Amino acid sequence: VYGGTVIDSILATNGATYGGGASHADLINCVVTGNGAIWRGGGALFCNLRGCLVSGNVIGFYSGPADGSGLDACNSVENCTIVGNRSQSGVGRAVVGTSSTLMNCIVYNNEVGNYDSSVTMSHCCTYPAVEEGEGNITNAPQFADAPNGDFHLSASSPCINAGTNQPWMSNAVDLDGNMRIAGAAVDMGAYEFGGEPGPGPGSGTGGATLSYSDLIQPSSVRYVWADGCLAQDSPNDPWIRKVYYGPDNQQGHFVMVF
Repeated sequence: VYGGTVIDSILATNGATYGGGASHADLINCVVTGNGAIWRGGGALFCNLRGCLVSGNVIGFYSGPADGSGLDACNSVENCTIVGNRSQSGVGRAVVGTSSTLMNCIVYNNEVGNYDSSVTMSHCCTYPAVEEGEGNITNAPQFADAPNGDFHLSASSPCINAGTNQPWMSNAVDLDGNMRIAGAAVDMGAYEFGGEPGPGPGSGTGGATLSYSDLIQPSSVRYVWADGCLAQDSPNDPWIRKVYYGPDNQQGHFVMVF
């Protein structure tokens, strides 16, 4: 995905030089998994994320320097779970970038390292301890079944009621579509423990929701390079991606990448 706002979607098994899953986009209640980048941002680069699961992404397919197996230079990251991202080259942390600000996030069990010192965090669960920022904890998040990819919080998780409430959370839902604040305070991560079912996908996000017809009846198909520039109408190059544009046919409105 390059540009625009993506809501309630799965961005999986994409590849690029930079920003394997998404670049220059706003991601709300999305799963970003199994993507890869050669240099920066295996999961996402230059994005804003809210309520997302970022897991199993890869950075550094060559031996040169690479960083941000999960996220790189993502300005605002709220209530996200960032786990199990790795570096193919053996260097590079999961979350990097001097502009990256994380709140109410879980950043744990990523290969090589969870974050670098340039990242700003508050009310996050990560390790090692963050030198600055309020409300951060290092306790293991105690997921329901992490080995099998279940990153919901267990009943004993220290992340329950450990976040800080924000105005956007009123009537917002988590990644499961459950109401965002179930207790006195919001939980850390993408999933709210014990939340009541919300009114439907996309509720409380403040943006548009992709309809099923938008996905199966695109108005046009184009091939683009990973940086969003139009390429020839040929998919032979492995770094050219097939992009479906929505009914308004405007680049950056909402984009599905297959």
